[in-house]
Amino acid sequence: MHCLCNCEKDATVWNESQIAPTISGSKVLTFWDFWRDKADNCTLGMCDSKELARIAIVCYGIWRARNSWVFEQVEVNPKSTMECCLKLFAEMGLNECPRTASLLS
Repeated sequence: MHCLCNCEKDATVWNESQIAPTISGSKVLTFWDFWRDKADNCTLGMCDSKELARIAIVCYGIWRARNSWVFEQVEVNPKSTMECCLKLFAEMGLNECPRTASLLS
């Protein structure tokens, strides 16, 4: 899904989150493939459910910014989107991950 993975602004948010939408190091072709790969990895014990929660929060932030632009004609920049995600990470106790904790400081 272009609006969650492949658009330039979304790529900036994913890079800031330090959660790359990749599958085994390759660039993801569809969001569904990315999500399914991460869910399968969690099932196999290769990641935890907190990683899936972080991904879901980033998706929510991107989707919320997109809807602001489409329905309200308000452009939300990637930095604001990531700040929203970081607040949600903290509220949900997901900022103890070294990758996201460093973004909060």
